Amino acid sequence: MALTLPELSTRAKSALAEERGLVPSLMQLLDHSVPLLRSKSIVTLLLLSRLSTRWLLEACKAKFIPAVERLQREKDEYLQQAITALREEMGRLVPVICSQVTEELGKPGTRKAASPGRAVGSNKNPLQQFQ
Repeated sequence: MALTLPELSTRAKSALAEERGLVPSLMQLLDHSVPLLRSKSIVTLLLLSRLSTRWLLEACKAKFIPAVERLQREKDEYLQQAITALREEMGRLVPVICSQVTEELGKPGTRKAASPGRAVGSNKNPLQQFQ
């Protein structure tokens, strides 16, 4: 319910950020036998993605896209509505993600190449892993 609020408190956002098992739990619900629970899992991931694109990244790492592609073949109306809403939200998020990437690449401190003696994967920013 709190995810539907337009302005989520900082306290609630930090509590969500600390929740490590949220995305794996939602991914498990995508395989549940009850279509309503699968639909609610999609809607929850959609709402989390509105809060931060980090949630979408975590879901994609957990194979969210193949799971949604598999669920598109199902006939449940509520599930199909949830997938449609997800598609619309992803269309809205693409420009946001592109602007975040552009902004990150435009920062003066963005490294152009990996420095010798330092592992590329040791940075916290995933964009800095690209040369």
